[in-house]
Amino acid sequence: MARYDEYGRMPHRFDVAGLLLDAARLRGKFYPGMLLGGNAARYPAVPSFEGMPDAPALRTETAGGVPIRKQDALGRWYFMPVWIRSSLGEVEMPCAVISVTGKKRIVETPLIGRRGAVNELIGVDSYEVELACALIGQGGNYPETEVKRMRDLYELNEAVELVSALTDLVFETDDKIVIESIDLPAMGGAEDVQVVKMKAHTDAAVELVIE
Repeated sequence: MARYDEYGRMPHRFDVAGLLLDAARLRGKFYPGMLLGGNAARYPAVPSFEGMPDAPALRTETAGGVPIRKQDALGRWYFMPVWIRSSLGEVEMPCAVISVTGKKRIVETPLIGRRGAVNELIGVDSYEVELACALIGQGGNYPETEVKRMRDLYELNEAVELVSALTDLVFETDDKIVIESIDLPAMGGAEDVQVVKMKAHTDAAVELVIE
């Protein structure tokens, strides 16, 4: 009697946002109003009132032309997709979540005999970027090709361009990033997905003028 392969027939189901929360402590935000399992928006019916203005349409991209929403590999909408452009080409960071931290260099001089201090702004440091994404394999397989692509991107000895709605609003036009570290955490029982975490900082373009 032939052995019945239940494992091969078992569908691989997982929650991308939940995996990012467990592995990266960041939760991907789904597009408001979208069904988790569908592609179309479903809005509640509201009565129409004569003379009331129509509700504004949701924006699909920033003023700089960067997409604000995208569908993931499972067909679900999520907020703020991310791409990285380098000499290797353009790489999409699937199901990505991103955060940006800025810090100023301030010298504090205490006042003698008075409360408080004099704050002198010296400069603005580079922005720190934390990025996490979920690589999803096809047919229940581990995403080997995608993991190697992330490794090659990390090992590049060059500044790369980070494209997202958030950085389009925060970074200067010519700002790029330098990837400092990469982390591929253990995924437990999720065999066809791998979370990747990266840390980077901005690398501003500087023009050297010699007189």
